[in-house]
Amino acid sequence: MKTSTVIVSLIFTFLILTSSPVPVNAQNSGEYIIERISRRFEIKYGGYIFIYDTITIKGSSNTTLESFIFGFPYEYRTNILDCYAYNFSNSKEIIKSSFTSEIKKLGFCWMKVTFPTAIKLQDGESYNFTVLSILENVISATKEKDTWRYTLTLPPYPSLTMRVTKFEASIFLPLKTNYTRMEFEKFAETKIEEYNTTANTVIKYSQEGLEEFFYKPKKESHISFIVVDPIQIIVLNELDKEIRFDEAGNIYVSDSYYITSKSIEEIESIKLALPWNASEITVWDEFGKPTLKPTVINIEKNIYRIKIEPPIQTNESVRFKVSYTLPADEYLMRNGLEDFSFNLTLFENMNLLISDFSLKIILPEGAEIIYLETSNLNYSVIQKKVFADSVVYLSEDMVIPLTQIKVQLQYRYNILWSSFRPTLWIGTAVALAFMVAFLWQRQKLKPAVVMPSIKISPEDLKSFIDAYEEKRRINSELEILEVKVHKGKIPRRRYKIRRRTLESRVSSLNKRIAELKEQIRSAGARYADAIGQLEVAETELETVEVDIKRIEARYRRGEVSRSAYRKLLEEYRKRKEKALITIDGVLIRFREEIR
Repeated sequence: MKTSTVIVSLIFTFLILTSSPVPVNAQNSGEYIIERISRRFEIKYGGYIFIYDTITIKGSSNTTLESFIFGFPYEYRTNILDCYAYNFSNSKEIIKSSFTSEIKKLGFCWMKVTFPTAIKLQDGESYNFTVLSILENVISATKEKDTWRYTLTLPPYPSLTMRVTKFEASIFLPLKTNYTRMEFEKFAETKIEEYNTTANTVIKYSQEGLEEFFYKPKKESHISFIVVDPIQIIVLNELDKEIRFDEAGNIYVSDSYYITSKSIEEIESIKLALPWNASEITVWDEFGKPTLKPTVINIEKNIYRIKIEPPIQTNESVRFKVSYTLPADEYLMRNGLEDFSFNLTLFENMNLLISDFSLKIILPEGAEIIYLETSNLNYSVIQKKVFADSVVYLSEDMVIPLTQIKVQLQYRYNILWSSFRPTLWIGTAVALAFMVAFLWQRQKLKPAVVMPSIKISPEDLKSFIDAYEEKRRINSELEILEVKVHKGKIPRRRYKIRRRTLESRVSSLNKRIAELKEQIRSAGARYADAIGQLEVAETELETVEVDIKRIEARYRRGEVSRSAYRKLLEEYRKRKEKALITIDGVLIRFREEIR
């Protein structure tokens, strides 16, 4: 078995070294050399690895570059989350790279970046730009007593189609790192030149004359180190940001997070970067209850520690919300009597990657959008309602620390709208007062009719609660039954028999519950109100179920985007939770009546 493995490895290496490439890039003309590449590895919060490659190209005679191709050993193909290029001359653009098949060389995967404008270089003229590659799932961890050993699997050298005159690299490890020099000897072709433990633990190595199509197997590209504090590996699946203005110009922000833990240890708190001038910060759990007040742990970057209760276990997900206010005088400018300008730059100090991001801006009642512009957000919808406008942005790409999302919004708002609601309420109150007076005048001569109330017994209340709980249990069993038959875990014949039995039982319970409802309703206004709340919540649940089925059908037909689909499902989930809380509250009150 070992002999066959060695043979396969030798054949694979032979193919890598002997396969010939096609011409690099037909769009580029003239000769140039890659004079220098400086590579920097950084471990980012959340467990991502950022690889910064600063590339210096020196032109020959009349060199024209329209694109640049770089790569990785093919074994890293599934670890590459995204690649970007930036710091171009005369441009602040961030260009997303894409996979390309222009280079036919076994054992590598290739990325291509197309420059914003063609680069023209004279003989000896240099040009610099930076490529950022983001890797995921390249960190593994084991616990050793009171410490943690982490192993990183990283590509030590870039894969390029031409020779590099000088290559140098630095690996920035966490603070308080314990390691031995021998753990890095196989990682680099040359010995470690320097390491220190000043701010971070830094490992440096270099290579003179890095050959084209340089290949180093993944199995030889490991480095390990020991730390006391574990590295949190977190995926921020969704961030839904809502910015709301009131009539006085106050700005209220609500950030709804949906995160998943990939750490092997439970996570009791996470670190989040908030805007520099955020105030009145409150954290809410997924049930809408406020949690412990967040604490600042990094004043320079304005990073807060957010407590998570209960702690998140491995591969578990949790939702929570952070709300705060922003000072209006820094973001909102008044132009004349009715026109307002809002300017905001998002994620200036972010510390997590965002897989799915949405932004909703809600204007004060009576406001109208007159101008809208944004950068690095691909899709927006203006929602025009009767009394106010709002705008929704949906990002189709991952949001990374390089992404500077800028929002410019102008709206028109008449200050008289601030008195609209009070005037409406006062008018409604006056109208109701006249109506009550009129009805009282008509009824005052008639003898009062007292409706007799029927006293409800504890036994009837208990029967109602028991019947209702059994109905909920059976409905839950029906849902589980549906899932099992779709997955093929039970025969369809057995499913039909069991379903008919359960539905027959639910039908009998519905009749009994309807009879008990009428008895409870006639026991007085307090009981009638409770039954009314229960029925409204039941109707809401039925409506939500219909809405969910409808949106799922539309999503399967491709009528709505993935972002819109997930956002609507989240709204339906919140409505369902609210209705279930109402039902539970009514049943709890009835139980208290029995005691």
